[in-house]
Amino acid sequence: MVRSYLLYSAYYKFVNCRAEESWPARSQTDVLMCYWAAPLLNWKELGNFIETLKYAAEIWLLTTNICYIRPADKSILVSTAPISILEALATGACVVIPQGNSYWDKRLIYNKNCIKYLPNDSNYLCDALLYVAKDTACFQRCIKNGLNVT
Repeated sequence: MVRSYLLYSAYYKFVNCRAEESWPARSQTDVLMCYWAAPLLNWKELGNFIETLKYAAEIWLLTTNICYIRPADKSILVSTAPISILEALATGACVVIPQGNSYWDKRLIYNKNCIKYLPNDSNYLCDALLYVAKDTACFQRCIKNGLNVT
């Protein structure tokens, strides 16, 4: 099922790097928009995210963009480039990340500069997304504090 989403003509390829002169511009914060960005690795949970959106749509329709990177080596078990999260923070996005022992889980603080959920569980992810969608104070707080993360 995930493959059918990825073959949709609205998707396009790009290089995942930023020169200083093309650092991301500030994102809009008037309307919540979900943005999933990660390599196409099973442990990155794209299928879980898509299932979550189906559950959430029964309560609240979430506008979503999905960005993926097709890795050359699909055996990679640990992310070696945490740049996507940093770029999201730099643009003023409200970051939602899985709990665990990752660099960003250790670096970011729940309800201050990010929202966290239990990995591999679409119910927890759904709760996290709906929480930030419904609580505009939390949404704005995470954005504001996320801009100060380095």
